[in-house]
Amino acid sequence: MKDYGQDASYYVTVPYWQEAVLNLMGKSDDPLRLTGSACDEDTLLRVGSQTNQEVTLQTMWFLRAQLAYYFDELETALKFAKKFRKSIQQRKVRRSHLVFPCFIFYSGLIYLGLAKKTKKRKYLVRARKDMDRLKVWVQGGAVNFYHRLLLLDAQYNSLSKRMDPKTIKNKFEKAIFSAARAGFIQDHALANQLEGEYFLSKDLFIDAEYHLSTAFSLYYEWGAQAVADHLLDRHAAILGDSLLYPSLISTNLQSRTRYSSYKHRDLLSGAFEPSAY
Repeated sequence: MKDYGQDASYYVTVPYWQEAVLNLMGKSDDPLRLTGSACDEDTLLRVGSQTNQEVTLQTMWFLRAQLAYYFDELETALKFAKKFRKSIQQRKVRRSHLVFPCFIFYSGLIYLGLAKKTKKRKYLVRARKDMDRLKVWVQGGAVNFYHRLLLLDAQYNSLSKRMDPKTIKNKFEKAIFSAARAGFIQDHALANQLEGEYFLSKDLFIDAEYHLSTAFSLYYEWGAQAVADHLLDRHAAILGDSLLYPSLISTNLQSRTRYSSYKHRDLLSGAFEPSAY
C-alpha cells in the first residue's frame, strides 16, 4: 500500500491487524488492547472518528472482541461485539464488511461462553441465531464455515443436561476433524480446547488432558504463544508435566490427521439441527 502512495489506507487498516497478531504471539504488554509496537489504539480510534472511518472502528472492535474471547474475558468480548453489531446494523453494510462472517462465528462463541458461565438462557438464544445464520451460509456453499458451524453446535449441545457425553464427544470430534481437514489450525486448536474443558467438567481427566495438551500444541504451532501460555495457566493442574511442548507438536499432530469421513450431505440435506437446550 505504502509503495503505491496509499498511506492513508495503510494506516487505517494494516497496523491494528499487525498488533492483534503480536498480541496473540505474546509481544505486547496488554493482549486485550491494540497498543504496542505496531499501532496505538487511542490514536487510531481518534483518527477513525475524526475521518468518519467507520470500517476502521468496526474492525478494531471485532479484533478486540476476538482477543478478549481467546483470553477468557467474556464480558469485555461482549462489550466490543455489541459495538460492532450496532455499528453494522446502523450502517447497513453487513454483507459487504470483510470481517462480518468471522464476527458471527466469534459472536456465537462469546454467547455460548457466557451461557456456560452465567447459566442464562438468553445467551443460548442469541448464540442459536448466529448458528442459524452460519447454517444458511454453509448451505449456500460457504464450505470454510462448515467446521465452525459444527464447533458451535458441539459447544451448544455440551451445555445441555439431556445430552449424553458420548454424543457430545462425537460432535466435538466431527468439528475437530473438519477443522483439521480444512486447514484452520486456530479452530482445530479451539475445538480441542473446548472439548477438553467439556471433559474436565465431567471429571474425565484423561480425555481432558489429551485434548487440552493438543490445543496447547496447536496454538503454539499457529504462533499464538500468549494464548497457549494462557491455556497452560488456566489448566496447569491437569496439564502438568504431561504437557506436549513445541518440540513434540509434529508427533501430536500426526495422531490428529486421520480425518473423518464426515461429509456436508447431512447439513445440506437439512438433517443438521442443533439440539434444544
